[in-house]
Amino acid sequence: MTSGTTRESICYYVTKCSTSFMRMAIWRRCNIIKAKRLWFFVAIYTIILLTVFFTLPNDYFSYYILGGALADMPRRFKNGSTKVETENITQVDQFLTSDRHSSVTTDDATNKHSSGIFTEATETATPTATPKPTSAATFTEIRSGGTSGAPTTQASTCKDPDRDFIRKSNRFLCCQPVGGLGNNMFIYASCYGLAAYYNRTLAFPKSSMLTKYFKLSAHIIQDNCACNSAKFHLEKLNCGMDPALLNLSPEENIKFGYYLQSWKYFVNVMADIRRQYTLSNVTLSKARDIISRLSIEHQQSMKRLFKIQPVLVGIHVRRGDIDSEDRLIKFGYELATPGFFSHAMQYFRTKYAHVLFFVCSLEMGWAKRYVTGDDVVYVEGNDFITDMAVLVSCDHTLTSVGSFSWWVGFLNGGETVYYQWPAREGSDLRKQFSANYSDYYLPQWIGMK
Repeated sequence: MTSGTTRESICYYVTKCSTSFMRMAIWRRCNIIKAKRLWFFVAIYTIILLTVFFTLPNDYFSYYILGGALADMPRRFKNGSTKVETENITQVDQFLTSDRHSSVTTDDATNKHSSGIFTEATETATPTATPKPTSAATFTEIRSGGTSGAPTTQASTCKDPDRDFIRKSNRFLCCQPVGGLGNNMFIYASCYGLAAYYNRTLAFPKSSMLTKYFKLSAHIIQDNCACNSAKFHLEKLNCGMDPALLNLSPEENIKFGYYLQSWKYFVNVMADIRRQYTLSNVTLSKARDIISRLSIEHQQSMKRLFKIQPVLVGIHVRRGDIDSEDRLIKFGYELATPGFFSHAMQYFRTKYAHVLFFVCSLEMGWAKRYVTGDDVVYVEGNDFITDMAVLVSCDHTLTSVGSFSWWVGFLNGGETVYYQWPAREGSDLRKQFSANYSDYYLPQWIGMK
């Protein structure tokens, strides 16, 4: 063995012995046994893990992993203020009472012709309450788009032509559409109402399915990244109003997330939302043809003619994933029961001498088993936008659960009966609603169980 090798071996053993001696000394001095060592390392690991999580940006990852309220904590502590936690009742009342003539009034809720369903929106319709850039040339050169979630720095790879314009103007409000049609409709309506409240222009992404079916008044952008520079604010409740969102003093573009499912966010622009959510003449004409054809077929099958025009009630039966996916069931989603449909249908049968129900559902087998009667017609074989047109073209609505059902009731403009227990008590979903569901359901609607 060479002298170099001997020296290396000695150094190795000295180092190993020294390290072992230090470890033993530490554990002996701390009087920690092996079992305690394990808990010690678990505690250290947990602290490190939580530290990493709490320093992450408040984006999709931290939102869904940690939960909405918890993920929002870093931003509040970073700002050094708990102002967003304060519920300014005066500010909320001011928001809810502004422009009430265009929102929750008796005429607005019952007059079919004020619902914006039976006529196409025209150029002379009520102008949007959201400010637009003053230069027409600016709009010609710029397209429009939405937000990407929570990033607060401009993405260098963003190619949206509106990116620099939105970042420099600081006069925009952004939001990120998620989910299906009903979710998108809530997000747009709430962000549009908040944009009007803050006197800002709503930037909304072209990728949303709403741009395919409705004529929106927002500034449409091509890519969500155009709003990456906006400051993100997260709601406390998915299905309730967060007063903190009305107490901001923005000096820059703002962005809201994620679901915003409360009519109170857009109570100041309800008439405008109904106008924007007018379905196309082609879709409405198709719906009226379906109603006429099925009414005639029903009379022929019953071998009797209606002496007077019956009152039409649209019924939406929502089941599907809520009934089959364990994660949704565990989260707390509840389904409208057969007893509810029977009770609600009897309400209309008692109130009107002649009534005809039109049922739309993706689970028509269940509907035919539990939503029955010689005054029931089942609407099958259509896409969801045609089903919506059929339901809102009826005189009144009977809704079950879910945002699609909610918007059917809102756009119908007639009387709406809804299933009043959409979330299981004590569940995580129930915590996303206000105490008595008043932030979610319109006050003039009728809840039944």
